[in-house]
Amino acid sequence: MMDYIYSIYSLSNNNFLLLCFCAVLIGMAKTGLGGVAVPVIAIMATIFGPKESTGIVLLLMILADIFGVYFYHSDVNVKIIKKLSITTIFGILIAVLIGSLINEQIFALILGIIIIVGTLIMIVNLNNKIKIVKNNFVSQFIGILSGFSTMIGNAAGPIVSIYFLTLGLNKKKFLGTTALFFFFVNLFKVPFHVFFWGTINLNIMFQAMFMLPFIFIGALIGYYTVRLFSEALFKKIIIFFVILSTIQLFIKIFNM
Repeated sequence: MMDYIYSIYSLSNNNFLLLCFCAVLIGMAKTGLGGVAVPVIAIMATIFGPKESTGIVLLLMILADIFGVYFYHSDVNVKIIKKLSITTIFGILIAVLIGSLINEQIFALILGIIIIVGTLIMIVNLNNKIKIVKNNFVSQFIGILSGFSTMIGNAAGPIVSIYFLTLGLNKKKFLGTTALFFFFVNLFKVPFHVFFWGTINLNIMFQAMFMLPFIFIGALIGYYTVRLFSEALFKKIIIFFVILSTIQLFIKIFNM
């Protein structure tokens, strides 16, 4: 049976296990432990290629988003989602056009720069006296940047996380708003991956669906673990993994 599964995926045993591991991490990330998914982009890029991996990662994230929305559907700030929606869609459309014109190394470099910008936003906002999130221009910029980065490499998490933290959302509101926002955004991206980039096909969809049990396990781990964190600790963990993701991405770029 396992030999049959490996042959369908055309993956080595090690890569198949890594795929299962990534599915668990994504499930954990979508229900509260966002930082644990930091290695996923690099691991999936190693297995499938930087650009090709974005398709299956997207499908895994959508499946995990479902669990996130289910667990936190009663803790959502709809106003924030509406505020970001239009500019996020605009950012996605820009990324669709650019993503068809650049090679993999530039693709990865843009991804790294995006995360650096998100980190800088975080650093600026560590001073509570600076309320840049109250500025409509900044909110619009965050939306465009989030849309672009989520389409380029499913990497808008750090940017959106910092933005939501600066809005003062508590732990449950943060998780609920993040889950629903990315669920809709990720669904919107699917047709572009299918018809423009060709990174999603029936085989990729099958691979993603087979990972559903592993995503579910991760979702349960994330949901019950994050309940043990205080508000202050939760925010520190989010910030820590944003910085870690920046370092990880640039190490990847320099090794290309």
